[in-house]
Amino acid sequence: MKSLVAKRVLVAASMIVGVVAVPIATAAPASASMVPFCVDQIQNAGYKVGPKTRHACQTGVTSQKKCEKEFKALGVRANVANVACRVAGKRP
Repeated sequence: MKSLVAKRVLVAASMIVGVVAVPIATAAPASASMVPFCVDQIQNAGYKVGPKTRHACQTGVTSQKKCEKEFKALGVRANVANVACRVAGKRP
């Protein structure tokens, strides 16, 4: 009887930990909060901003190299892309 109660308590505790830990572990890095600043860098440099710009900035949250590659494909100067992608990858 005691082992059944112990198993139920253990299962309940495991479920609580899972409910709390999973959202924290799967949250996106920086929660895209630096993306608008990346977009601003591109816009302030005189480039037109659209969905591809926002996507490149979002990519920069996790990978500066991929971000810069996307901007290169859009025709953004390397120095502008570098700064914007570094901004996107910073933690708020």
